[in-house]
Amino acid sequence: MVASQVVEQSLDVDFDLLITDLAPVDLILQRMGRLHRHARGKGQSDRPPKLRSARTYIAGADFTQQPPQLESGAARHVYGAYPLLCAAAVLSPRFGSVVRLPDDIPLLVDQAYGQAVDAPDPWSTELADARGRWLQDTTRRTENARNFQISDPGRAGRAILGWVSGSVGEADDESQGQGQVRDGPPSVEAILVQESDSGDWLTPAWLPDGQARLPLPRGQTPSDNLAFVLASCALRLPLEFSDAESEQALWSVTPKPWVRSPLIYRLPVVVVGDDSLGTINDRRIRYTPELGLEVLDS
Repeated sequence: MVASQVVEQSLDVDFDLLITDLAPVDLILQRMGRLHRHARGKGQSDRPPKLRSARTYIAGADFTQQPPQLESGAARHVYGAYPLLCAAAVLSPRFGSVVRLPDDIPLLVDQAYGQAVDAPDPWSTELADARGRWLQDTTRRTENARNFQISDPGRAGRAILGWVSGSVGEADDESQGQGQVRDGPPSVEAILVQESDSGDWLTPAWLPDGQARLPLPRGQTPSDNLAFVLASCALRLPLEFSDAESEQALWSVTPKPWVRSPLIYRLPVVVVGDDSLGTINDRRIRYTPELGLEVLDS
């Protein structure tokens, strides 16, 4: 089974083998908690012989480097470099050995989140730099959160009008509203269209019959039926494209009449050729139904 981080959250599943990208140590331990959760029959002997010991493999970092070279997306956009390096420092001495749950949880978490992480000397400079960035980011998030914090209650007997306003109105899809419910840069969604060798825009070839390879007008607003098909081609872009420059590049190729469609007016366009290749902000991408959107240029 391939899953997102949802499997961390006390999901009652029972696996023999876990392959996980590097994550903060407490989250990796949570994921390891999905291994051998239930006895099979009379016990471990009822599992296949090679699976009687639960195993975890950690990917998402090059552990041959000192310190490990982290996967850029996770380090920049998801967890941050410092918690990942702390997890690597704590877990790498255990590689090829045993982690016992729940007995080892307090020790490993304390080692990763304590004041002084025990890491090899070659790690010290990068670990210190990562900690500095992490502390700055934590301070920034704390300050930003205060903008949406519920006010202190007034004195007893006074009305509580405006007490939960958070200063910014409703938690809708606008940037201020999104700030109340999530932290970090907003992700960008875009419509995927294909460009033929002759330069015409078409709906993707892999759509069902009656929706695939439909010609797309660039000089007028699509009909509601066509806009409905286009809306079904929306995809969420990787976080590395969640910046103003990339979004502007997408809108620069989006036909202006399309913003008059109530179904797709918020969605810019990503264009790929019949070979499934395209670019976003001068970076090459490829989209296939099997693998989704791949970024080919680092």
